[in-house]
Amino acid sequence: MRSFFFGAPRAALVLPVLFTLAACGPNEPPKAPEPPKPKPLEVSPEPPFELSPLPEPPGVVGIARIVHPESSSRLLGNWSGFPVPTAADALREVVGDELASVIDLDAPVDAVVRFGGSARSPQVAFVVSVPLVSLEAARAKLGKYKLSPMSNGMTKVEGLVPEAGEEEGAKEAGKVCALSPSAGTSKARIVCGDAPGIEALAGFAVRTLAAKPVAPGDPDIHAEVRAAPFHDAVTSMRTLLPALVGGFLDSKNGVGLATREIVEGSIGDLADFAVDSDKLTFDLYATPEGAKTQMRYAFKSHDATLTKIMVYGADKVGPPPATLLRMPPEVDFGAWSRPTDKGLFERPRKLLGALLEESFEGELPAAERHALVDGFVSHTLPLFEGGWVFAHGFDVDAAREKVGAMHKDDDAPGLAAEKLTEERKKAAFEQVAGFTLAHLQKPQAEVAQVAKDWVALATKLSKAKKKKDSPTVKVTPSAASLALPAKTVHVEITVPRRAHTNEKGKVTFTPSPIVCHLYVVPGDGAEADTSWIGAGCDAKLVAAKLLASRNPASGGQNLGSRPESRELVASSSRSGLFMTPRTLAWTKLIDKNAGPLGALGKDAFATALFITTPEAPSKDAPGGSVRSTMVIPKAAMGTGVSVMMR
Repeated sequence: MRSFFFGAPRAALVLPVLFTLAACGPNEPPKAPEPPKPKPLEVSPEPPFELSPLPEPPGVVGIARIVHPESSSRLLGNWSGFPVPTAADALREVVGDELASVIDLDAPVDAVVRFGGSARSPQVAFVVSVPLVSLEAARAKLGKYKLSPMSNGMTKVEGLVPEAGEEEGAKEAGKVCALSPSAGTSKARIVCGDAPGIEALAGFAVRTLAAKPVAPGDPDIHAEVRAAPFHDAVTSMRTLLPALVGGFLDSKNGVGLATREIVEGSIGDLADFAVDSDKLTFDLYATPEGAKTQMRYAFKSHDATLTKIMVYGADKVGPPPATLLRMPPEVDFGAWSRPTDKGLFERPRKLLGALLEESFEGELPAAERHALVDGFVSHTLPLFEGGWVFAHGFDVDAAREKVGAMHKDDDAPGLAAEKLTEERKKAAFEQVAGFTLAHLQKPQAEVAQVAKDWVALATKLSKAKKKKDSPTVKVTPSAASLALPAKTVHVEITVPRRAHTNEKGKVTFTPSPIVCHLYVVPGDGAEADTSWIGAGCDAKLVAAKLLASRNPASGGQNLGSRPESRELVASSSRSGLFMTPRTLAWTKLIDKNAGPLGALGKDAFATALFITTPEAPSKDAPGGSVRSTMVIPKAAMGTGVSVMMR
């Protein structure tokens, strides 16, 4: 019993040990302790950043956005028909291939400008915010630069903007670029600007402007300029500006009282205009068919004369005048304006008259000087206050023929060849001059009297000079074959040409003079109390175009029926102008070069249009506003470039 009760427990303790020893085999020398494994490198996570919108900083004067830089730049090449560097090409030239490869040119580029300081010490800060593919990709490409952390997840890129050299002075001093997380579709941006701009505007650019979505119908380029931050500075200097300008003029010899008055008055009115101003917005819409821009100038008040002129006529906005649309179909350039408030121009005309009197003092006798100034300021300028229409055109086939003939080689002997060449030059000039038509909302008798007064003054001045080769001007009956109305006043302008001489200085012949014509014709039918003016050097051409446009019942082809005039016909405005590639060809014809005519083709009349439309005072423009619209079709741009390249 003793051996069982005392031996069993021992066996129970020893047997497991024996079995373990038997399984492990013979004893082995103890192993050296293993060295401790290194702890993994602890990487501090990037601090969290905030991308919620920020309010607009005080003093912002300008904001701009290019929605799709790459596609917009490609459209420019498509419009012109010539290879044009794209935004990506230009970017590579500026920042290099490495950085350009991580910039996302399909996302909006934003810019902000702030004005601060005082009138004596203004401070301007700005930033440009460019979208990136990703922060990681940008950091990898910018690894050769020193990257320093900034607040709210931004990283300063030191050395990306070159330091200012001695020749550049401080031009580039203080310029900074920083990588930043961003709100909006692009999650990262690089923001560059001056140091104050980065500090004050970078957050607004990447958190507020970048968050603005691009909606269908948004302009491809949008910019706005606010005038409010300048108001205090301009107001504080308003009383000083005329005095400063006056002091400057006092230091100049020969500055008369009239010059001083008009300069000081203009400076003061421009200052008032700046205080009236509130906001200028600009939008560009780009499509494969062409470009359209809209610019709106809004005013908070209308104290300046210039402001009053710009906003006048909101109640007179309407379609183009019927007399404009009746102009000949060959018209290549035109303009129009509805009636204006003559009271707005009373003081400017008075100042202009005094300035002209002063300018011509010593150049003309007093009587002639007074007549010239009075005729222009008191009689000619008022003719346009009631509204007017203007158009110019030429017969392109006749011009091509006559200009081409100037360079034609003939077998005629020397003197005969010279005479023939001079006659061809005259014929070419007559066709290049084409026809100019105008319609004035003034009675024909009033307009005709002004024309006669100018003829009398010109004749008197010409006789006083006693030069035989001076141009002559006279009122003479129009040719019966032209079939112009009985009351027509015809002014004939004769321009002598220089005589040709031989090697001994003897006159061999004198080319025939160039004779041009101006007709003042009364309106027809319901327009009987208005006037038409036609001018040119081909009397038959001018008379034919004048008669066709004057007749309200005239049918057939005209400016309004041209397919290219659709935008013009549908427009609504107070005033405007238009031009076609033929205008550019005409300006080059003046250089006696017929080549541009060959570039016109089917798009010769593609019409670029510019109109202005005043708007009544509103909540966002208490002083009124004016909107300017420009439409340039692709055909006009492409053909225009081709013409200028010829």
